[in-house]
Amino acid sequence: MGDEKNIDTQKFRWSVWNYVMRVKGIVNDEFLYSDVNTFVLREVKKYLKTVTSFPHLCTQALYNQCMGPTVLKHSEKIHINLLATEARKQAELNFALQAVMEYAAGSSE
Repeated sequence: MGDEKNIDTQKFRWSVWNYVMRVKGIVNDEFLYSDVNTFVLREVKKYLKTVTSFPHLCTQALYNQCMGPTVLKHSEKIHINLLATEARKQAELNFALQAVMEYAAGSSE
């Protein structure tokens, strides 16, 4: 991350993914949510919550504030945004599928 090379970011990415899923109402029983506090800074969590729950409130200032230019490269920040939006999409698709299944089960009676 940043200028460092050969860093394994799997736990960070997994923490971002599961944090967003939890914000959207889906809990993974196999994930240790204490890892989120270890790997994801509070400012980044605030940004992720804003991006996934209130995207119209997301600004360049918020983007710069939570992920300062000295910590992450621009490409890494974009990667975090993509992870967050894909996790949000998966959560919404899960809820949509659940609604369709409930509707189908109710109409078959």
